[in-house]
Amino acid sequence: MKSLSQWRKLSVQLSIASIILSMCVLPASISAQDSGQTSAKFTGAPGEWAAIQHDTISYEQSLNLLKAVQKNGKLYLLATGTGMNVGSSTFYIDSDINDESGAPEASWSNSSGIDYKIVDDQLYQFVNQQWEPRGSAVISKTASAFEAAIDLSKLGLSASAKLKVGYTKNGNSFMPEAGKTMLDVEAEASLFAPGIEVTVDGTAADWAGVTPLGQSADGSTKLYASQNNTTLSILVTGRLSGSNDVFIDTDKSNDTGFASWAWPKAGADYLFENGALYRNTGIGWSWTAVPVPQIQYAASGSGDNQVIEMSVPLSALGLAKPKPIYVAFNGGDYYAPAPGSNPGHVVPSLPDITLDGNDADWAGLDPVGISQSSDLQDLYAVVKGTKLYVLAHGTNLSGEMNLFINSDNDPATGHQGWQYAHTGADYLIQNGNVYKSTGPGWSWAAAGAAETVISSTYAAAGHSIMEAAIDMSSWDHVSSTVRVALGVGDSYAPQAQTAANYPAATSLSGSVITVDGQIDDWAQIDNQAAAGNTNLSLHAVQDDKKLYFLVQGANLNTQNEFFLDTDNDGGTGYADPRWAGAGIDYRIERNSLYRYEGAQAGWNRVGSVFYKPAPDAVQVYLYLDQIGRINPGAMKVGYVSKQAIALPEPGQTLLATSAVYHQPAVSDAFVPKESFDVLNNPYMGWVAWARDDDKKPLGEPYVQPNSLMYVGISWRELEPVKGQFDWAGIEAKYQFAYWNSLGKKLNLRLVMDTPTEDPTHKDIPDWLYDELVQAEGSAGAGKWYNTESIGSGFAPNYSSPVLISEHERMIQAYAEHYDNDPRIAFIQIGSLGHWGEFHNWPEDVSGKFPQLTISNQYVSHYINNFHHKLIGMRKPFPIAAEHHFGLFNDVFGDKGSTKSFLDWTINGWNEINLYLEPGENAPDVQAASKMPDFWKVNYSGGEFTSGNPLQSLKDEVMMESLYETYASHTSWLGPSSPADYQVGKDAVTQAVQENMDTMLKTMGYRFVLESASHRASAQAGDSVTLATYWNNKGVAPFYMDWPVAAALADASGQIVTSSITKASETDIRSWLPGSHQAELPLTLPSSLMTGTYSVLIGILDPQTNQPGIQLAIEGKRSDGWYALDTIAVQGKDPSASAPSSSSDSGYGGSLEGTIQLVAQADLVNGHVAIALDGSKSELRVPLAALPDKDAQLDITGPAFSLQIPKEVLEEVKSLQKLKGYQGAQLSLAWKEVKDMDLQNMLAGLPSAAGSNVWSSAGSAIRLELSLKGGDGQSEVLKQFAAPLILTLPLSTGSDHALAGVYYLADNGIPVFVDSSEDKGQLIAKVSHFSSYAVLALHKSFRDVPNTHWAFADIQRMAARHIIEGESDTDFAPDRSVNRAEFTAMLVRQLGLKAKKASTDTRFMDVEPQAWYAEAIQIAVQNGLVTGLGEGWFGPDQLISRQQAAVLLQRAIKAANLTMPAAVGNATYEAFADKEEGAVWAQDALRASVEQGLLQGLDDHMLAPAEHMSRAQASVILSRFKDLGK
Repeated sequence: MKSLSQWRKLSVQLSIASIILSMCVLPASISAQDSGQTSAKFTGAPGEWAAIQHDTISYEQSLNLLKAVQKNGKLYLLATGTGMNVGSSTFYIDSDINDESGAPEASWSNSSGIDYKIVDDQLYQFVNQQWEPRGSAVISKTASAFEAAIDLSKLGLSASAKLKVGYTKNGNSFMPEAGKTMLDVEAEASLFAPGIEVTVDGTAADWAGVTPLGQSADGSTKLYASQNNTTLSILVTGRLSGSNDVFIDTDKSNDTGFASWAWPKAGADYLFENGALYRNTGIGWSWTAVPVPQIQYAASGSGDNQVIEMSVPLSALGLAKPKPIYVAFNGGDYYAPAPGSNPGHVVPSLPDITLDGNDADWAGLDPVGISQSSDLQDLYAVVKGTKLYVLAHGTNLSGEMNLFINSDNDPATGHQGWQYAHTGADYLIQNGNVYKSTGPGWSWAAAGAAETVISSTYAAAGHSIMEAAIDMSSWDHVSSTVRVALGVGDSYAPQAQTAANYPAATSLSGSVITVDGQIDDWAQIDNQAAAGNTNLSLHAVQDDKKLYFLVQGANLNTQNEFFLDTDNDGGTGYADPRWAGAGIDYRIERNSLYRYEGAQAGWNRVGSVFYKPAPDAVQVYLYLDQIGRINPGAMKVGYVSKQAIALPEPGQTLLATSAVYHQPAVSDAFVPKESFDVLNNPYMGWVAWARDDDKKPLGEPYVQPNSLMYVGISWRELEPVKGQFDWAGIEAKYQFAYWNSLGKKLNLRLVMDTPTEDPTHKDIPDWLYDELVQAEGSAGAGKWYNTESIGSGFAPNYSSPVLISEHERMIQAYAEHYDNDPRIAFIQIGSLGHWGEFHNWPEDVSGKFPQLTISNQYVSHYINNFHHKLIGMRKPFPIAAEHHFGLFNDVFGDKGSTKSFLDWTINGWNEINLYLEPGENAPDVQAASKMPDFWKVNYSGGEFTSGNPLQSLKDEVMMESLYETYASHTSWLGPSSPADYQVGKDAVTQAVQENMDTMLKTMGYRFVLESASHRASAQAGDSVTLATYWNNKGVAPFYMDWPVAAALADASGQIVTSSITKASETDIRSWLPGSHQAELPLTLPSSLMTGTYSVLIGILDPQTNQPGIQLAIEGKRSDGWYALDTIAVQGKDPSASAPSSSSDSGYGGSLEGTIQLVAQADLVNGHVAIALDGSKSELRVPLAALPDKDAQLDITGPAFSLQIPKEVLEEVKSLQKLKGYQGAQLSLAWKEVKDMDLQNMLAGLPSAAGSNVWSSAGSAIRLELSLKGGDGQSEVLKQFAAPLILTLPLSTGSDHALAGVYYLADNGIPVFVDSSEDKGQLIAKVSHFSSYAVLALHKSFRDVPNTHWAFADIQRMAARHIIEGESDTDFAPDRSVNRAEFTAMLVRQLGLKAKKASTDTRFMDVEPQAWYAEAIQIAVQNGLVTGLGEGWFGPDQLISRQQAAVLLQRAIKAANLTMPAAVGNATYEAFADKEEGAVWAQDALRASVEQGLLQGLDDHMLAPAEHMSRAQASVILSRFKDLGK
């Protein structure tokens, strides 16, 4: 084995991009498109489809934009696209922002509470679970737009309030894009802010009366902003920090810029920090300076009364004109707006207009009218106070100019012109003069003058600009909406006869919207959602074994469903209303395959599929036999994206697919069947808390599959007294023994500073704190901090020589204890910063993080002492790059922060310059910290951000989590992980479970053996080469030096131990994601008998020398090996051999003794009885002497008895016909195992601290059943068609309660065989022959002394293998038993077997690979359990005493046991708390008490609702066994 230090220095020169490409994923966007050439072998990858014939169908998005706004007591809605006047249109409205009320609509991620909908022009309300008509809405439909308006009162609103809207066309096109959130529509507000004059002087005087855009959670910090024609001004007041950041999102999109966890809706494009402006580079927290001389910045005040004020030109922010933007503030521990809320929304103020012929001050406005003439091109109008300002452009503005003004917003009054359908001009401005209308005709009276300027000074060549200002203060009936139109000669703006009304002048509330099919009046409304590129295509093809799907599009997510009509019969299966004539037989939803079982049973999960979602492609394939197909053939398929968009479109028929791709032949190779299940493999996946007092009882496993536990150790608890390390206390607290008993490995991190709610808390020992105070003084010992955002604690002075020296001593002891401990998986360098995450934050509150020269010393302590564990740290430092460390990202799921983490690995840590000594070259040091390929030789770990994995596992953000998994090549995540998530609890849905499964099948490594080939036959003693091809379908390699091995298994399935051959030349640590070839040696022992052997393969755990990694293929055996194909071996002649005590399956040596030949076998009552001669060692019965009809052979001898059923006798006769043996005989050979040999074998068995003591309790015998030919041929039967009944006597004086029948395996380990006792004998059913013995197991546990009240019963149940210890040494008698455990105990106690081969338990929370799945399946088949309802079993729910009583009574019925009516001393009526038992449990409780199974906790208390402990379960099951005899 290579040393770890050598391995750290290995490096494979492959780029991240090349690895992602090999997985068909591009790191920039998890793109599934690849540009490589298509190979002859088709795998279903996106880049391969263009080269093959397949079936396809496409869908094209027809929508563009959705806008919505509340104005004047109405909700206005606009949807644009193509063909908007064709088909049906529906607006959905959630008027109360309550997901619990209203109709569920699956199209958007937050649309489960739709209260109203507008279908074309009709309004409906969802009442009493149905839609009721509520009148009509005002609508207008054109080919490109659909407008609607509805009174808020019709939506149940007495005043304007926030609501949500969405739109769908023809039920298959959606805005916002399907799967995203609905469009928020805020309560009515001004579209322009009041203008203020700001002087940047560090005071808030200019901002008097301005409403803050947001404030911190405690209200101590407030954020203000104002935007005029040219400048953005910002004010922050209250508690601030040494480093104050203002984030500016100029495009109001979180898809660009820095995405902060604090304001998820925003993506900061610019950062204003302490007077300097920075632009985001697009890679997380990465900024570049923007030199702007016009920036103004001022600060003043102190404590709670600080002020910072700043202004920046809009042009420096990339803005050509004013527009709505987002701003937010963070200063140390203070955020405004508070985290989790929306960022501050800055709307421009109306421009300050000067009549000078210069249109620059109009830059932020849009024209209200457009002309089709060059003489007059456009018209702008704005109302500020009592003044109306007008602007126009044109090439000829010298003609008669008429500005028509409808000042009362009433088209029925004033001049009625011909230019528009509705006019009503109350005033006219003509060539600078103001006239008032005196009638509907051309009748006017002079009313003053208007300021007018016409100039070409600032206009484009050949053009002029007209500006006018009209004072309306003396006019009558001036409305808040003033409408205008301009005519110059024969030219009009708007173009004559193109608009229904004069357009409204812009005002503080924005333009007035008229539902007229014209959308110019929506120009100022920026509350919108784009449809996005949701064009989709569905592709399908089959080969001879699989069905493949590919969906291509943009912005796909994890909500993907495929529908299969496999029999092409619309009359069978589910009649899906989306498609005409559909009869859906199977449905694929994400990872899972469902079969339709009829209207009553519905959909039943029947397996998993290959599922790889990416934003631009979703790849799915499954085996044809999973859907009842043997061969490829015609079928019909459909697809639904995001529970909304259907392909084919609704109303069409399903896509008929019959295309078949003929894969290139693979000659002489075995191709395993790929497994699509979640694999709980070592050193990867979810990392759970080793101890979580708030959420997890001690001694309770986690719900989700996991192989790693997190142990965060504080120095304070590790070394409470200087020089005295509490290893035992640490390991007890974090349950080392318990997790080890479950096969879990531990991630260790040592911390010196964990923030808590206790401001007096510290994580270093008191003695160390005292030494620091003595050496550095109270102020120099460290910094006490108390913050709102992260909590409180003590950050020690990391630069103190005392701390550095003591840390080195402590790490030496730490490594000495754990560096060689096989229980430990990885070492995470902690020590420095909050949580050991290499940062103090905010530094002005909790102390500056140490310089690199200091932190390197702490890191070196780990390097110098840990030589056998992989080490990782939080950030890429030069020292980490030099020593090939792993890295862990503790903000996984936070888009902006993870982008920064990824950028650090590629370009180095961009803030390392803050921690350098004077004179160090920052660019050089940053370059030395680059670690782009760190994951190739060491782990990439992390944990979900903010302690809330759920927020990163929902459909709307799941693609980001998958992207981060791919891009960072993540192997494990935790302890902030979903390890204890359970469907149905705490908002965890089945969709979240599927997303967790997708993550687990993506993370770490996933080894698929794609083919294996070898020669078909060989000689015993040969070495055979297995040519194997592998595919690592995960994102990372396996980092441990574990060997791949091959082996043989004989016809009975027993492994030939001497054939196990490790491939020393194959190093699986180099198996990066993608394909690999390995030639594996297989040594055939020279002692092998001639026969056919199964070839096995496995990856061995060096600690156990047994297979330790699950492969993503089928064929897994119970011992962890994977069975491939077979090889014919020419070896020793089996006819020359008989049973021996050899541990190899090739019997070497012969059986001495004489043969008992039975020439005639008489049939009596269906039985042939033969008594063995004790002096013989082999019985032979001619087949011709056996009866032709059904018969059972009963063989009785002094050392054993055997019943051979008719099925086995028929098997022997069939074998004789197959072989053609003449004079054939049935042979039974036996040899007693000598007592000394047995004792020697038992003495060599492993014993955990003396907890297992084995002794002989009866006879031990080796048996062989074979067919003998008259010419010396021999064929051994190693596996029987039906079980044989073997009876072995118990020895006098042995403890019968601890005795059992054991099969003696090749490796010498006794394997328990279920048996029953009858008259001093044990009777067992056996399905193969070898050596069997009666042994007594004296199992003891440290926590169950012989004085324990349940000692005898626990020992008895452990000896019967009904109940196991928590570890080899501990039983945990007081730990409560869960439903899965008690069900498994009962199944083992009754010896129940599956009635049919299946892994389906019908329960959604019982995964097929779970250890208890088979037991629950058996229990269901035998009527023991029915589950909790709704498809749930609750395997991890603790079982109560009354639930156990119900199971016991069902077990009695299932096993047909006759129980005495009353055995116990107690009567049910005597228990004072009997009425506390549930109604459904009363009969079972009564029966269990009267049978003596339940005896109460004392004479008066039955405690039916209390959880049952392991000790109680052992006693009850022991009583059950006695009563059931």
